[in-house]
Amino acid sequence: MSHAREIVVVANTRLPSQRAQALQVVQTSAAFERCGYRTTVLHALRAQVEPLPAGVDVYTWYGVPAGPRPVVRAVPCVDWIDAVPVRWQYWPARLQERTFARNAARVVAREHPQAFVYAREVEAALPLLRKGRKGVFLEVHRVPEGRLRRAELLECAQLQAGCVAISGGVQADLLALGVRAEQVVVEHDGSKARALPTFRTRLSPGRSWVWRPMCLWSCTQADCWSGRAWMCLSMLRGCCPTCSS
Repeated sequence: MSHAREIVVVANTRLPSQRAQALQVVQTSAAFERCGYRTTVLHALRAQVEPLPAGVDVYTWYGVPAGPRPVVRAVPCVDWIDAVPVRWQYWPARLQERTFARNAARVVAREHPQAFVYAREVEAALPLLRKGRKGVFLEVHRVPEGRLRRAELLECAQLQAGCVAISGGVQADLLALGVRAEQVVVEHDGSKARALPTFRTRLSPGRSWVWRPMCLWSCTQADCWSGRAWMCLSMLRGCCPTCSS
């Protein structure tokens, strides 16, 4: 598969949101764009969204410096999670995850056939991998306990997804699950609380990105919350055998 200089970030999150994952998605996507890769963010079109001040876009809100901005696109999903009591939200949440993943996969296949894909959830990566998509990378925050989710994560690995584990513990759990060591990159999180004096968001690790021609790696940089998320190009070869086909 011959990839263009294009990356699609697929994230089942509101934009904007009070949760840290939205901040991670915005900062890393902007870093891709600044490095010269056309970047598109596919996020969930949720029923309730944190409002932005007048005249402020999502990148400015999250402290991204002036410059190129990725395209942000909201993908429809079935969302009635907040319409039911918390104790009944499990199945509505699973429905929201699955419908977002299905619709996002359709957008990627139809409109971004040559792009690399960086997915934050198994549900978003698996439909693409099952159709033979190459150049799919999955960020893994934990190995789930449920049998179905564990099976889906292992299937992603068996279908040649590259995995970015956020800790050595997650890496160990992936290896115990049966994922090959050469498919996993470990990158730890960092944070810089003082960089967020005015953001209404939960404190969470910062992240910047390293681009390698055959693979995406995540790399930690503690001060990227201030908008200095960065990327670099490397000519190193063979960093990810999952992308060699």
